[in-house]
Amino acid sequence: MIDDYLIAYKTYYKLLKTDVTLYKAKPEILKELGLEVTSQNSQDGYLICDNCKGYYKLQPGESPYDFSDKCECGGKLIYKK
Repeated sequence: MIDDYLIAYKTYYKLLKTDVTLYKAKPEILKELGLEVTSQNSQDGYLICDNCKGYYKLQPGESPYDFSDKCECGGKLIYKK
């Protein structure tokens, strides 16, 4: 099925054992495609550093995928609801 493929760099990639529900399209991409941007695309929660324990509360319209997965201290940012 075509649903099992991803196109990147003009190449088709087959997704194997990947939970694609973890990945959400950015609102800008949805707008370019003429699709409706809903509050479902934004998420409430926090990005928390596993090293320094610093945190950032996501603002309305922001998604954890809008940010890098690295903290300024070098630690890894983890999304928590």
